[in-house]
Amino acid sequence: QSCALLARELGAAIIEVPNTASAITDLARAWRSHLRGRVIGLTGSVGKTTTKNLTRDVCAAYGSVVATKANQNNELGVPRTLLNADPETAVVVVEMGMRGRGQIAELCDFVRPVWGLITNVGESHIELLGSRENIARAKSELFEALPAGVGRAFANLDDDFAAFMAERGRLSERSVALSGFAGHPDAALRGALERESAACDQAVWAEDVSLDAEGRPRFTLCARDAADHDDGALFATVERVPCALSLTGAHNVDNACAAASVGFALGLDLATIAAALGASVPEPGRQEVIAARGGFTVINDAYNASPDSMRASLATFAATDVAGRRIAVLGDMGELGSFAPAYHEGVGAAAASHHLDKLICIGELARHIAAGAEAAGMDAARISRADTVADVLEELDALLEPGDAVLEGETLVSGAVESGLGTVRYVHASAKIEARTYYELTAAAPLEYSEAVEAGSRTRWALVVGNERLNLYPGGSGLDENCSKVTREYAFEWPGVFSLPVSLVREDILEYDIVTRTADTDALRQRLEEQLTSELERLLDGRGEALSQSFSASESGGVLYVTLRAECLEDIAAETPAE
Repeated sequence: QSCALLARELGAAIIEVPNTASAITDLARAWRSHLRGRVIGLTGSVGKTTTKNLTRDVCAAYGSVVATKANQNNELGVPRTLLNADPETAVVVVEMGMRGRGQIAELCDFVRPVWGLITNVGESHIELLGSRENIARAKSELFEALPAGVGRAFANLDDDFAAFMAERGRLSERSVALSGFAGHPDAALRGALERESAACDQAVWAEDVSLDAEGRPRFTLCARDAADHDDGALFATVERVPCALSLTGAHNVDNACAAASVGFALGLDLATIAAALGASVPEPGRQEVIAARGGFTVINDAYNASPDSMRASLATFAATDVAGRRIAVLGDMGELGSFAPAYHEGVGAAAASHHLDKLICIGELARHIAAGAEAAGMDAARISRADTVADVLEELDALLEPGDAVLEGETLVSGAVESGLGTVRYVHASAKIEARTYYELTAAAPLEYSEAVEAGSRTRWALVVGNERLNLYPGGSGLDENCSKVTREYAFEWPGVFSLPVSLVREDILEYDIVTRTADTDALRQRLEEQLTSELERLLDGRGEALSQSFSASESGGVLYVTLRAECLEDIAAETPAE
């Protein structure tokens, strides 16, 4: 019934399948055959989403592009990316995640990428795979899936597993072209890139890398394209253009060179590629700089932290120009298994090397970060250990001063800052919701000009924290399949939300399907809107403040479908601790 209500609201059909996950994969598999553009698969331990966004923005200079939204890179998100593309889409960029062997191969089975890019091999998911070599084996499934003769692989020449993955993919044997990229090549690597005997027929790299006062990279973007002469000799031409990123952190030079290598392979000139890279903006939660009213700065880099990304974040933080003190708040990193203590201690050692003014570690595993920092020589007086967010907020409340900067590394807090220094709040909302979600209206709103009327009213709920909204549909999020009256408690946490009100929004909907007996449907719609508005006012009387109201009507096959909606704000302050 809940599915029927939602389908009716959207004007959609319902197809019943034995398994929805398999069904969406089958849909994507079939739709892939209609896509005429270039489909690019993208994976890696660190930097997947940032590289995907940069690649998307570079490819937009080439033609129409569809890319994975946010980090929807699993068995449900990947099919959605293909289904979002049109047959005419020039480039489809598909981010692929994995936690074990065989998972990328399963995605490639229906994505059928023609090009494939692997950002790097790091420690993410080492708990399940046991070693970086096994992670490289899993990532190389993308190269193995590229089609012989027409495929192209993009490999990070700075990564020590690049050659291993190229061999696993049998690129040379299957005549799959290879593009190399490198963010910080040393002199030997740079020479290899420019030598005629280099294995890559194309290569992109960075030279003269520096960071500005805000930690944004400035560098020379270089590219070499190899071509065969009539005499069989290999000819290499190197191009160079200046490039300035809006993203922060030296590690993003690698990501930018990866995206540039795709643009270069598409035939874009380096100046166009550099302009697209410079215009690309960061994903929320990745080096997101927030100016607090108290005069200090919060850098939110809490998105899916791993040892590699945390070390890169600390390096960027150290390179950023800060008027006051640098304070880092770091939390637990997941999916590291038995390697967790050592990797957390390694992050602590990195924190110590960057001469932070204060290091706050929250969580059980993060205690190893504190231990690693102290072992590496950081003054114990500048290291704090916390068990809860409340403990961190209390310490920050007393500590922060104008000009300070706070780096959020994992599960944090942002909590936030209202008008003055020291009012740091963390949103944690619990709302008890009671709703009768569907009931019939009989004589409450008699309608003229009709032979048969199906009338209904229902209520839909959403919990809103600032600009974040979670719709609560029947059959999910606590409302039962029969749409009966239920009571359930919901708890939501939005790390990084700053001093925002928590609200429960109720959307009341009146719906009528009317078999018309008049040709003057415009007049009928006007009268219906007046009647339904009056009925809605009666229904909402005393139940909350109206935020918005809308009326819609459409006609099909002699039936007029009429819907009136009103969104109201419920006062739940008494039941919602928001501090």
